[in-house]
Amino acid sequence: MKFMRYLYVTLLFAILAPHGFGCAAGSNIGRVTVEPNMLTIEELYENWEKYYVYVSYFGASESRPYGIMFDPRNDDRKLEVHNWWSRVEDQEQMSTIRRMLGTRQFPIYVWVIRSPDKKTYGYLYAPHQDVLVSVVDEKTLWVDRLWPSAFDLWYK
Repeated sequence: MKFMRYLYVTLLFAILAPHGFGCAAGSNIGRVTVEPNMLTIEELYENWEKYYVYVSYFGASESRPYGIMFDPRNDDRKLEVHNWWSRVEDQEQMSTIRRMLGTRQFPIYVWVIRSPDKKTYGYLYAPHQDVLVSVVDEKTLWVDRLWPSAFDLWYK
């Protein structure tokens, strides 16, 4: 009988604990979401000079871009990036990345990078939104490396 009570208490804790910890930690984590009626990748590419642009490569190879991020220049917010992101500096590099991402055999989406208070900080063009975004201060979000999913590793 004691075993069953111990089991119930353990299961209850296992179910409820993540919710409590998630609420406590959630205020310092940004979100990457999908929204309808937002910018398209074509609009972002055409106006890339209005953004600080960063590219993440699949592994160490610069011949395989995995995702691209756009941080608007005309606002007071900024994205700090993990050192695996590289800054896109010129039109030639932008065109090369655009061409290479266009040859991917699976869909890539435009994701919106938002702070916990739902302010837009930038856009991410990648196959998925699995990237950690955390708050540095009220004007800055830090964006971790873009990790390929297991599907991406299998489906080169």
